[in-house]
Amino acid sequence: SIVAQTFAQQIDTRLQRGQALHDTICRGCHEDNMYTDRHLSRNPYFDLRMQTRLWSEVVNVKWRNDEIDDVVYFLKQTYYSDVPSKP
Repeated sequence: SIVAQTFAQQIDTRLQRGQALHDTICRGCHEDNMYTDRHLSRNPYFDLRMQTRLWSEVVNVKWRNDEIDDVVYFLKQTYYSDVPSKP
């Protein structure tokens, strides 16, 4: 259906935009091994969105909320699919 196709395109766009933002900013400091160290994701207080916002502020990129959401979406799909989302 056209609705399903449009939804799939939006998801693909989010993933691509999140990856582009991540690769442009985050890759300057670390590689994939940062995400394979699972001690962070096992921490019950780990909040991927909070960490993404924090580091965007630390490196002074001033991402908008939708950009943070896209980076978090990319990270969840790529590295943290097994980590439950915060409510």
